[in-house]
Amino acid sequence: MGTQRTLLNAPDVRPEPPRNLRVFNATISTLTVKWDAAPGPVKNYKITYKPIAGGEPLSLQVGGKKTNIILQQLQPDTPYSVTVAAVYPSGVSRDISGEGKTKPLGGVRNLQVLNPTMTTLNVRWEPAEGRITEYKVIYAPAAGGAESMETVSAGTTTTILRGLQPDTLYTVSLVPVYAEGDGKKLSENGKTRPLGGVKNLKVTDPTMTSLNVNWDPADGAVRLYKVFYVPSSGGREEMEQVPAGTTSIVLRNLLPDTQYTVSVVPVYPAREGRRQSEDGKTLPLSGVSGMRVTNPTITTLTVNWDAADGNVQGYRVIYVPVDGGLEIVEQLSESTTSTVLQKLLPDTRYTITVVPMYAEGDGPSLTDTGKTSEYPGPVGQEPPMRPPGIAGQRRSSQSEKSEELL
Repeated sequence: MGTQRTLLNAPDVRPEPPRNLRVFNATISTLTVKWDAAPGPVKNYKITYKPIAGGEPLSLQVGGKKTNIILQQLQPDTPYSVTVAAVYPSGVSRDISGEGKTKPLGGVRNLQVLNPTMTTLNVRWEPAEGRITEYKVIYAPAAGGAESMETVSAGTTTTILRGLQPDTLYTVSLVPVYAEGDGKKLSENGKTRPLGGVKNLKVTDPTMTSLNVNWDPADGAVRLYKVFYVPSSGGREEMEQVPAGTTSIVLRNLLPDTQYTVSVVPVYPAREGRRQSEDGKTLPLSGVSGMRVTNPTITTLTVNWDAADGNVQGYRVIYVPVDGGLEIVEQLSESTTSTVLQKLLPDTRYTITVVPMYAEGDGPSLTDTGKTSEYPGPVGQEPPMRPPGIAGQRRSSQSEKSEELL
């Protein structure tokens, strides 16, 4: 007697549920669902999902040979319940269930604020996960102030913030923008550099009335430089301006033998930079050198000297007998470096002084002596009488010439 098998028709197969449901690979808007196939001739699988916190369930079906699906357009950072049932020609199996949670909207990573200048900050970051539409860059002084915002495209991971205040700490925040809304804000601080000052300031090459000022340029968009100078012991401060491309100036019409404090200030579009100061001293008024009294005669002496330095206006030559008598003053032009003293007394020693004259005053005097020759007349004959005058009396050569004409 043979073995007899009875085959059930497809409609008579008892619906069995799938097994081993898994919900994984979460993103901010998707969950991957996978299961093991139900036995028998499964026509479709029915997948139903909804937020655990409440909401309308959504359903979709996939073919009976498929055992996974990606649920799309989900809400970020939301737990979902997911059920899967097998659909047979004879009916629907009981379902199996699982849970999964989407990721929160992302934030950028490794945010850096670097390369500060006086008015800019460079911002750099690694991109946020997911499908970004753009980034918001929000920045404001950390101590308080108006908040500013810029937007950059989704493919951008760096930007330069411009027009900032110098020497100011800023809080910079990056927010990725998704179709679902704003992502997580990430913040970092950065500080702009203070307004610069000139470098290597030097005050050199002094003369009696001038000082040379040199410096290395200040950093940044300098518009011009202000140069201030004032006697260090006190006085009126003067100021001159030079263009941004200039790094030297000669200060003129200064007082001789005077220490000055010289300050250079770079001027930027928004405000003035840091003042840098240095001292320098003008030279004292110069005196003549190499003075010589030569070629004596009975009534004359020749006086020579080397010119004084600087802008000499003229020379004053003063001479008087050493033993006392009339002091005479001659004034000579600035180009003169010799003179012949005339109408002197024979056999008389004279004190002779040369004084350079400047617009600022008299320079140092230089004095020498010289003696006229003896009177060579016959034995017993008296030399000419000494001109009248009181010891210590002073007169100029011009008045002497007037007396001669009379």
